[in-house]
Amino acid sequence: MPENQWQATEYSQHAAFVSSMAADVVTLLEPQQGESILDLGCGDGEIGEYLQAQGCQLTCVDASGSMVEAATSRGLMARQLNGHKLDYYNQFDAVFSNAALHWMFEPEKVISGVYKALKNNGRFVAEMGGDGNIAALLKAISAVFKENPDFGVFNNPWYFPDIDTYRHYW
Repeated sequence: MPENQWQATEYSQHAAFVSSMAADVVTLLEPQQGESILDLGCGDGEIGEYLQAQGCQLTCVDASGSMVEAATSRGLMARQLNGHKLDYYNQFDAVFSNAALHWMFEPEKVISGVYKALKNNGRFVAEMGGDGNIAALLKAISAVFKENPDFGVFNNPWYFPDIDTYRHYW
């Protein structure tokens, strides 16, 4: 799969709803002052900025250099790093990810990296698209490509596993 081409400016213009809909998953995280948290797929840093304001020691990673720049401009410690290549060990009280894991096609590498990054009794809180997500849309896109061979081949950019498949990697 080609490297991520996300651009922070376009993201903030067209996908601001992603952060605005994250309240429930942040509630599940239960961020505590002083905790060390890894924000996996941090995007433009909007949620990370909130977590840092709660007193968390935040480390942000994203595959997109543009997103890392945007997160850094918010005062966050951010690093360009593909989620398949996490290189942290026993460092975080929690790993948090919102709307990013369904862009990562090698879940075994992602989950292994998350597991290694967590301290003993650490927690992993994530939200992602799952099995059946946008199924009607994917079916329609595939049909359009089949009817229009000059469009080329449709390569689904998302990974939508069922919960048992993803749980298997943990």
